[in-house]
Amino acid sequence: MTDRFRVGIIGFGMAGRGHLRSLLSCANAKVVGIADPGEEAREYAASNFDGVECFDDYRAMLDRKDLDLVTIATPHYLHLQMALDSFDACKHVFCEKPLAMSADECDRMIAGAKRANRKLYVFQNHRTNPPFRALKRILDENDFGASVAAIVQYLGCELERMRDGDNWKCSYDKAGGGVLLDGGVHVIDLCNWYFGNPVSVIAQLHKPKDWLDNKGESTANLLITYESGAVAQVLASFETLLPGSFSEGTLKVTADLYFENGKAYAEYAYLGKFGMNTSTRYVCGADEEHVVEPSDEDKVNYHEYTLNCLADGSPPIVTAAEARMAVAVAEAGYESARTGKKADVPRLPA
Repeated sequence: MTDRFRVGIIGFGMAGRGHLRSLLSCANAKVVGIADPGEEAREYAASNFDGVECFDDYRAMLDRKDLDLVTIATPHYLHLQMALDSFDACKHVFCEKPLAMSADECDRMIAGAKRANRKLYVFQNHRTNPPFRALKRILDENDFGASVAAIVQYLGCELERMRDGDNWKCSYDKAGGGVLLDGGVHVIDLCNWYFGNPVSVIAQLHKPKDWLDNKGESTANLLITYESGAVAQVLASFETLLPGSFSEGTLKVTADLYFENGKAYAEYAYLGKFGMNTSTRYVCGADEEHVVEPSDEDKVNYHEYTLNCLADGSPPIVTAAEARMAVAVAEAGYESARTGKKADVPRLPA
């Protein structure tokens, strides 16, 4: 390895371009390849980024001997095979969330990384969203006592793409389901980060009456029970029209946590022309409410941090096992909604 890791990006749509922008800001990264089957995406990359080789087949990019790390930013159904092919080519992998479409697929990716002695990193970006990172820090720094309950929400609007039968977004075959396995995985991961190991799920899913047959749920409501006995309500929706939603995409993510000795809350909201709202605050052991401004340690470049982990072997922001657990909760949610009963969360293999 050199001081700068040579990175290839598979998939150059909205997510792939976001990864590229972040990687270009990293002193320890050099993007050397982009793979996308779409001619328009390759032409855009070739005309805007010097020194980046473009491929119509990601496997040709994997043949580059000087490639250290592959970033996978494709529809969910492609993650497993692309990761396994990358490991076979002796490349490290940085994969978009959800890690895969099922706990079993995640397990196969984790096993593939182990066999190849390569690293598997996962992009659960709300772990570096400053209000939620500050929330984790204040939980670690204060005596909140045992966890009791949580209300966690992911509220966005993806109705345009969800109503497009040709778009992969929230399709059963390419996305693995609807909002639960998409935006829901963000807040499930946050809840697991704060509360620990989930054991069971009760879920309800919703679709509008005019929904396409090939598209998954637009809203999901889960009740997750944790090993500690705490319970968390997780609401994820792609049909919530927040202020600003009628002119552009909006998003609101909240975490409201309750403990024996107090409560803590964090929020991130992008409301289009109405701006952005962020907040972190808590009450612990007394009536006073503390408002927390994110510190420098709460502001992390996910890519730079991950590359530093690759360089020195330090723990990543989220482990592959943790990302797998978020997928496992979603999988249990689908099982519960199908049967109308509580479903156990698939455990990690021994």
